[in-house]
Amino acid sequence: MKAQYSVLVKPSVSSATAKILKRFVYPSHSWQVLRRLGGRRDVRKALDDPQLKLYSEILPGDFLHYGFFDDVNTSPDLISIRDLQRAQLRYAEELLRHVQDTTTPILDAGCGMGGLTGQMLRAGWHPMALTPNQAQIEYVRSMYPSLPVFHGKFENLPVEKYGGGFGTVVMSESFQYMKLNSALFTVMQVLRPGGRWIICDYFRTSANAGRKSAHAWSAFEEALRETKMKLVFERDITPNVLPTLAYVHMLGERLATPLVNFVIAKLRKKRPAIHYVLEEVIEELRAYMLDQLQIVNPTEFARDKKYMLLVVERA
Repeated sequence: MKAQYSVLVKPSVSSATAKILKRFVYPSHSWQVLRRLGGRRDVRKALDDPQLKLYSEILPGDFLHYGFFDDVNTSPDLISIRDLQRAQLRYAEELLRHVQDTTTPILDAGCGMGGLTGQMLRAGWHPMALTPNQAQIEYVRSMYPSLPVFHGKFENLPVEKYGGGFGTVVMSESFQYMKLNSALFTVMQVLRPGGRWIICDYFRTSANAGRKSAHAWSAFEEALRETKMKLVFERDITPNVLPTLAYVHMLGERLATPLVNFVIAKLRKKRPAIHYVLEEVIEELRAYMLDQLQIVNPTEFARDKKYMLLVVERA
């Protein structure tokens, strides 16, 4: 019995390696591997629920944006969870103070977990939440059962139903995911004359930027000139969001990276055969982690992007 117990608790290297190889050699397991590789998008969507739960537990308030620090020189090693919460509230305050028409419906296009929507409801305004994310729409519905919602992309908003129906359209870190011309067309359709389109998001400023996330600032300016809309307010808030990026980058460098390296080193020492089998995968994961860490590198971000708070009015 003792020998059996030790096998259950501490499997042999040969047994573990055989199980790994079995996943690739046996036809039924090979199909499962290929199916999972082909369904990575489905897996990523399935991860939304635990991610939302994690965000809501770490930072109550249901905000997913970068936050706004009034003190742009705030050192990352002095930032607390309370500071991040306050920065996210300040972000919402800076954005929502540009809403002029509070009596007509306001569209929160890309509502995330409903942080801004909740702020508008508590102010007595009339928001409608929109998101293509299934987990987010379910969360928002559970938090605000009577809130009008649209589950889908902003560009797919039915113009025949919502045409000219909003006095304000708000996009908080959601415009970057939309197709530029389609988004502008839909804004023109759903905004009533004199209505406001409020954007708080980052744009690419470097033509040589390696990452193509977000719209190029020059392309946005050119596309906007071709519409019947006018940019009435423009503020570069890049310095105000950099403390959040610096904080996340610091955590990655000081905690996540050393922890991952420690686990890999332990695996190499304690299970050399398993480490050998997974070595290439491990290195790919390590490279991916370092690449993701560079995304929140404040120096790289400030070099290639700028974070803008914009107010556009329809003629």
